[in-house]
Amino acid sequence: MVTWRLLSSIYRDRIQSAMEDETMFDFAVINASEKTVVNNLFQRDSLVRQSQLVVDWLESIAKDEIGDFSDNIEFYAKSVYWENTLHILKQWQLNTFTGSLHPLVTEVDPDAPVRQKMPLDDLDREDDARLLKFLFTLIRAGMTDEAQRLCKRCGQAWRAATLEGWKLYHDPNMNGGQELEPVEGNPYRCIWKISCWRLAEKEQFDKYERAIYAALSGNLKQLLPVCDTWEDAVWAFFRVMVDTLVEQEIRSSVMNTEEKEELPREYLETNWTLEKVFEELQATDKKRVLEENQEHYHMIQKFVILGDVDGLMDEFYKWLSKGRNMLPGHLLRFMTHLILFFRTLGLQTKEEVSIDVLKAYIQWLMCEKHTDLIAFYVSHLPQDVAVAQY
Repeated sequence: MVTWRLLSSIYRDRIQSAMEDETMFDFAVINASEKTVVNNLFQRDSLVRQSQLVVDWLESIAKDEIGDFSDNIEFYAKSVYWENTLHILKQWQLNTFTGSLHPLVTEVDPDAPVRQKMPLDDLDREDDARLLKFLFTLIRAGMTDEAQRLCKRCGQAWRAATLEGWKLYHDPNMNGGQELEPVEGNPYRCIWKISCWRLAEKEQFDKYERAIYAALSGNLKQLLPVCDTWEDAVWAFFRVMVDTLVEQEIRSSVMNTEEKEELPREYLETNWTLEKVFEELQATDKKRVLEENQEHYHMIQKFVILGDVDGLMDEFYKWLSKGRNMLPGHLLRFMTHLILFFRTLGLQTKEEVSIDVLKAYIQWLMCEKHTDLIAFYVSHLPQDVAVAQY
């Protein structure tokens, strides 16, 4: 189950963090590159690290849902992009075009539609729209490399290049060494990021194209319109939060004498917390997201991300109070195992609520005639309650 996947990654990190002194990583490196600064940030800052784990978790769910897309995607056979527009332009040049005349670009370089303010052929626009939607789906699933490969297969190597600019700059030769090593990342990442932000703001572009570059630049306002589910919206918030915290760290730590254009102040100065994410989520105007926000497992996932065991126990109490017979067996089983998991970690769970959850699940097992399982769960009750139940 996906919630156990989240629990595993988050609590593994929390346990490890509790065993280490995070201040041991709090040191300055002279002439540190972007990559070094961010690596140090992830080592010492549990908020950034665990927020990225949430992003990874949500992307893994999306990746599972994509499946083997190579059998279903229509674009692979096209090594030439905008081939219909190109065909019509060639016919015009040869005076062999027999269709009806309508406005069309006269060049087919990537910037032509924007520069000339003229459209592509309708079939090419439809192909582009489908491709952009699928590219966003891949990026939503954390499959940026696959998105780049798909661009190249479709004859859009230039678009693949635009997805490359996020990589952090690092020159290993700055700290000396006898042999030259290859430089990695994008030394002009800041310019690239501002360009992505501005592209995402332009209304003439397809909404999925804008969302792609919004995701890459941390532009939450332009990313949220295509996020229709709870998972999508939470992914957008956490991705932007990590992006912002990383950018803030780079700008405060990396020495850069170049005068550079700034990203919007509201992006750079946002004070992100886990609580703020879920407050913002609650304020959405998307009905589906609000409805899914109240689903049992999403409520559990929220409290797990927040690390709020008491809040989760209070939620369990509300569910039981509304009618324990209305709760499905799989949910009661999960609630029970989650309490036992917390106990194993030595976390305090509210005793009365924990007992009520165990009793509700034991009652369900009795009703379903799973008598061979009852003794195990009864053994986790206080002795007087256990005797009465058994």
